[in-house]
Amino acid sequence: MNIRKNLSLIQDQWWGFSLYAFGILVFLDLTKWLPLRFWGATSGEHFVDTKQILNSVECLDENSNLHSSEFCKTYVYGKTLLKIFSLLHLNFSQTGLIGFIFLGLLSAALGYVSFKSRITFSTFLVVTFSPPILLLAERANFDILMLALVVSASLLSTRGRQVFSVTLLGLASAFKFYTLPLMFIGAIYAKKRFQKLFIIGVSGLITYQIGHEISSSRKLMNPTDAVSYNNGQGFGFNIWAGYLPRFKGFLPVDNVLTGLAFSGVIWMLIAVTAFAYLHTKSYLGLNSSVSDKDLYRLFEYLLIVHVSCFLAGVSIDYRLIFISAATLSYLGATKSVDMGSSGRKLLLGLLLVSLWCSYPSDGLQIIGDISLSILTLILTFNATRYRFHVRKLENK
Repeated sequence: MNIRKNLSLIQDQWWGFSLYAFGILVFLDLTKWLPLRFWGATSGEHFVDTKQILNSVECLDENSNLHSSEFCKTYVYGKTLLKIFSLLHLNFSQTGLIGFIFLGLLSAALGYVSFKSRITFSTFLVVTFSPPILLLAERANFDILMLALVVSASLLSTRGRQVFSVTLLGLASAFKFYTLPLMFIGAIYAKKRFQKLFIIGVSGLITYQIGHEISSSRKLMNPTDAVSYNNGQGFGFNIWAGYLPRFKGFLPVDNVLTGLAFSGVIWMLIAVTAFAYLHTKSYLGLNSSVSDKDLYRLFEYLLIVHVSCFLAGVSIDYRLIFISAATLSYLGATKSVDMGSSGRKLLLGLLLVSLWCSYPSDGLQIIGDISLSILTLILTFNATRYRFHVRKLENK
């Protein structure tokens, strides 16, 4: 009886959800990620992405005069992350330690937004056991660190620390470029004109520097071939071009413009159809009733990161952590009466379908791609309308 009471008490706290998530992930690591092995999706190595980064740190130490793409073919980003790790004297032998720290960061973020979203504990487990979350954890991918930096930047922003928030985002962008748009968002929340201009100026300089780093490195989103598309382990605006080879009998599939046009047409069809249906059901409503402004800002930050990944090109499925955390934050920040219980169920349903009909679901992935597109449309539309609504109120 006491055990049941203690378990209930743990579930009544956000950190309780995090402890559950951490326990699940550690248990799966000890069992060598049994679900991923069953699906044939495991990397076969312990925290392989962290391992590769730390190997790249050693490459940098040994070849400091060369560019990252020359001395380590598996590392496609700039040197900033490697230099910081080198200064901290982190090396290959600490792969396990960093991997478990990442599991803790992922559990904390996932537990926090899940608890705040007011989803049931069973739904929380379904999200945690989904393939993209397990892939992210199994690989101890550095998108976990990016998630932690974005969450921290959001918390600093809500406390009026815009300069420190942008500094964190600049650091994150130096690691991986998809947080670049977020740096400029800090200017929106800055109250002083000088602070706004300073944030915009610094963000512009960092963007220029990172852009130069990107242009001198491998093509990040598609380092192999500009006209090669993959819809097996990715998502994004141009994911639909991955289905083109099936129509190579009557389409010039090797033409990059064909792929972009095809993706654009499919996206427009999904967007128009979904908008027409959802608008009649009042699922695309003005969510002016925000019950938790701090959590809503976190939602905005996470959504911007997801949209950045979505539009930039094909992104690996474990990066769905951003839309997952964004959706849960949105549910927690807005009162359920805004769209009604059916609207809340719709968002959760779209999220779960997007997560479970991803890699390695094979033929079901097209369903996941459609669901993800609709979910992205709903959240982006509502976030944009709310932002204009707030702006209108401020100008009155």
